[in-house]
Amino acid sequence: MVSPPAWLAFVLVGADSLAGAGEWLRAAGFGLILPLGLIVFTVFTGSWLVAGEEERSMLGLLLATPLRRRRLIFEKYAVLVLLALIPAAGIWLTLSLACWAGWLPMSWAALTKASAVLFLMGLAFGALAMALGCLTGKRWLSFGVMLFYALLALLVSRLPGSFPAQPVLRFVSPFYYYDSALLSYLYGVHAFVLALFAAAGLILAWAAFENRDLPA
Repeated sequence: MVSPPAWLAFVLVGADSLAGAGEWLRAAGFGLILPLGLIVFTVFTGSWLVAGEEERSMLGLLLATPLRRRRLIFEKYAVLVLLALIPAAGIWLTLSLACWAGWLPMSWAALTKASAVLFLMGLAFGALAMALGCLTGKRWLSFGVMLFYALLALLVSRLPGSFPAQPVLRFVSPFYYYDSALLSYLYGVHAFVLALFAAAGLILAWAAFENRDLPA
């Protein structure tokens, strides 16, 4: 099996090489494809939940009822959590069946932990996209900015030493905590940090939406 260049290995799985079966498994799934796919989905969803309603002039109708802005944000966030959980649970179930059938050399515990941090990272990006949508009222702007941030966060986390500020900037990259948790480096701590990113998105969305003058 031929290993790709070192820089590609860093981008895919954060390792020096992809020589082992575990590294190739992460490269094909949890290393890059699954997190990026879930991030695109949750960022799209988060951008549309509030900003999409505003652009369709539906928020005014909702807020004309006794529904408070805080409750609206929490209900939208609950929808985001559910929609992020569905694909993460589907991935867990599918790969669990593959493990049970003997097609994947992975323990059930490792798969469950990997699926959990995958869900948390997807939720973190989706919540931040929702917050940006609440701040700007522009769904496509939120979607584009958050996808750019996701790409930048990936490169900052997986290309060590690429520029002077990288060692500091990686700590604001959810991918840094995702990779560390995926490799079981202080799993609980790094999973908790991803949960903090998701909670921060909710708080920022609430604060932005509460203090905006919405168009009539």
